[in-house]
Amino acid sequence: MSYELKELSEETLNLTEEAWSKLTEPDVFALELKSHFEWAKQHIDYTNSSKSSFAYGIFKVDEGEQTRGAEALIEIIQSPTGRRVTKLLKLVTSAKYWDVSDSSTIGDLHDVLHTAITGTIELSSHNSSRVLKFYGRNAHLLNILISINRSLNDAIKQPNNPLHGKLNSKMVDRWLELSIS
Repeated sequence: MSYELKELSEETLNLTEEAWSKLTEPDVFALELKSHFEWAKQHIDYTNSSKSSFAYGIFKVDEGEQTRGAEALIEIIQSPTGRRVTKLLKLVTSAKYWDVSDSSTIGDLHDVLHTAITGTIELSSHNSSRVLKFYGRNAHLLNILISINRSLNDAIKQPNNPLHGKLNSKMVDRWLELSIS
């Protein structure tokens, strides 16, 4: 399955909220997810240059067409001035990805996270960020970021890799930090 990171519209955000609310008990939705939607509604004006924090969605692409609701909501911070840094601060998934004992769910969750990371890298080029940071909010996400850091460092050590000498990857506390030289 493939996914893509996209800007959210009011319509896609409402469709996502409606779909997600059907996957959990009302009290679980209210406790675990509702605040993320309330926050996202205030952070989808991508033309507002006074904001640095934006909500994006990860959408499943099914046979070339984007599905209507997002599979995940993410918070990306882009510093508009000074040291140009882009941070993937938060990733919240639909409840259908909460059962990490199912191997197919793990595979899908990995693909969602991969899309979040590559999408953040693509967005960072819009504000000429030289540093990208990804936060390991929970133990599972932190372990994935540690694994990504190891594989990146192994890859960029190879002289024939196009990123050799151009990318540095390191863990700083719970952050995966990528620096582009």
